[in-house]
Order: sequence, then structure tokens, then C-alpha cells
Amino acid sequence: DLPTGMATLRPIVPPPAGAPASLPPPRPPPSPARPANLPPRPPAVPDPPRRTVLVAEDNATNRLVVTRMLERLGYKVEAVENGREAVEAVRQGGHDAVLMDVMMPEMDGLAATAAIRALGGRLATIPIIGLTANALRDSETHCLAAGMTRFEAKPISAARRGEALARVLSGAAPDQAAGAAAVQARGS
Repeated sequence: DLPTGMATLRPIVPPPAGAPASLPPPRPPPSPARPANLPPRPPAVPDPPRRTVLVAEDNATNRLVVTRMLERLGYKVEAVENGREAVEAVRQGGHDAVLMDVMMPEMDGLAATAAIRALGGRLATIPIIGLTANALRDSETHCLAAGMTRFEAKPISAARRGEALARVLSGAAPDQAAGAAAVQARGS
């Protein structure tokens, strides 16, 4: 009773106890090749390169915590222990932004920022976010006056750190004028 060309397969050996009595249904035929009338598929677009952040932090524990936070946010991270190392790392290039602790040995974050800005060219424009546990009004004023793009008080959450980086990496206007005006307004 089968259509012409179809055959019935019957097992030669009965199936073992508990096994299904019939074979699974046949697989559908493979799908045909991509029809010729469709435009070719676009080439695969590579993922955008990951942004690299330089972390300048003298405290080893803080440096490790910040590094892990940034890596979880998808950034590549290079970490250094002081301002002098930060200036040298920026001079070598390859960073998209700097998270700079303000109070470090050998060269503090303010002096390091001034030295980076003095490098000139593209290196002098790298976004620098100043970080300090000293959240006094004068701290923000000094950071922005030294040339930092943005100021954040410690402790800083991963979300706030991510937002600050996203803002400076997007090319948003530096906080220098707005930050200075806000500090002046709070002081009055």
C-alpha cells in the first residue's frame, strides 16, 4: 500500500526489552543551498576593539579591585603604581582613558595629569578621571584645574565608574567648566 518506490524496513532482530518498537521518524531532507536570487550575505563584522584603560593607583588592593571591575565591564586594563609610571605609560600610547588616583607616592595624580597634558598632541587630550577619597570641594577644583577631565570621589561603584568612563570615552564635553561652576555654587 506504499507509493511506488517506497519500501518498508522491518528489523531482522527484534528490539531489546524496553526499546522502542519502531525506528525514529526520518529526518527532513537538508535545506537547499542559498537561492541564487538573494543578495550575498554581508561579510561578518568584527567586534569593535575593546577600549583600554590605564589605572594609576598606589594601593595594591584598590588596584586589583578596580582592574577586575573594569574587566567585567569589558575593558582591557593596564595598571601602574604611581604618577610617574602613569605618565610613562601614556607616553607609550595605546590607552583610551586614565583612572588616576590623586594621592600617590613619587608623583601624585595632579602632577601626573599636568605632565600628561604637557606631552602635547593626541596624548595630551586623553580623558583622565581623577579619583580621591578626599571629597572636599577643593579636591574637585584642584583636579579639574590640573587638567583632569572628570572627578569622582571614592569609594565609587562599578556602575558609576562605568558611567564616568562611558561619558569621557563618548567624547562628551569635559567636566572642567561645569565642575568648577558647581564647586563655586556649593561654596556660596
